[in-house]
Order: sequence, then structure tokens, then C-alpha cells
Amino acid sequence: MKRYIIMKRLCDLLACIPGLVFLIVLFLPVAAVIKLSSPGSVLFSQQRIGLNGKTFILYKFRTMKMGAEEDGAVWAIPNDPRNFSFGSFLRKSRLDELPQFINILRGEMSLVGPRPERPEFLPKLKKKINGYTKRFAAKPGVTGYAQVSCPYASSVEESISKFNYDMYYIDNRSLWFDFTILLRTIKVIMRLEGR
Repeated sequence: MKRYIIMKRLCDLLACIPGLVFLIVLFLPVAAVIKLSSPGSVLFSQQRIGLNGKTFILYKFRTMKMGAEEDGAVWAIPNDPRNFSFGSFLRKSRLDELPQFINILRGEMSLVGPRPERPEFLPKLKKKINGYTKRFAAKPGVTGYAQVSCPYASSVEESISKFNYDMYYIDNRSLWFDFTILLRTIKVIMRLEGR
């Protein structure tokens, strides 16, 4: 496992090079369209839970209207009305995830792993899903087995299925498994199946 973790980190750093180049090239045009589509910031930052339960700040291109969560944290849903038009495209294409290469470079995330959870949802998830914190045994990923295997979880109940996929991934981690997940992620991106 130690060898896998070292090799995985090396792969993450190698992936950061084209990923950050892609981010730099796309940043200005994407930022311009976000600004023209919806007033507010270009980047969106949010606290998430990472490896061993440690919190970190996750970065994304903003896809929702400003003030979308004034009344508190809410799970995203398919065709979320809080998204502005270009924001919906960013989510479907997964281009909104590009700034997370910064998180990978900083060692807070990996290219592949369980999706990092929001602290606001953790108490409910821990109460409903036995052993939920076992997810934190792996570094969270920009993509993962649960993300490419089942729909976006928009409730505690729907999170149970994703949890089972996350645990299968954690128990069977390998560079080959990571590679197959990346190939499946490319298909999701090409088909605009992100949410």
C-alpha cells in the first residue's frame, strides 16, 4: 500500500502539469463568460473533508448564482435551478473541476478517490450510514468510482449507494483501477453527463 500511495502521488503530480496548463489557458475565457453570465466571483471555494477527516478548501469555477445557499447548505440536484446557464455547461462538461488541480498540487486531493464531503452533511451521513468515516481512509479525488458508477447523490439515502462504491474503491485501490476510472471519466466528459 505504501508503494501504491507513493506512485499515486507521483502520477497526481505528473497529471498536474497538463492540468494546470489547461487551467491557465482556459482561465481567462471561462472567467470572462462567467462574469458575463452571472455577476459575482469567478472561483468558488468551499470547505470539504479530506484524508483522515482533515478539512481543506476546495476550489471550483463558480456554476451557481450568487447567494444560492443563503438559507444553508443544500445538496445539488440534477438540472439544479441555482445554476446559471453557462454554469450548467461547466458542470455537465466537468470543466468547473479544473481549479481542483490546485488542490492536487497542494496534496489535499488526488486525481481519483472518493468525492470530498461537505462538513455540513457529515452529521446526517454518519447517523444514517454505519462506518461512513471509513471513506476518509483515502485522499479525496476529482473523480472516483462512485462518481462514474451512479448518479449524483442529492440526499442521505442516495449517498448510501455512493458510499458502497467508495468503500469498494478503498478496499481495491490500484493504479490500474485508477486508470480505468479515468477512462470512464473521459466518457462522462465527452457525453456531457456531469452534474
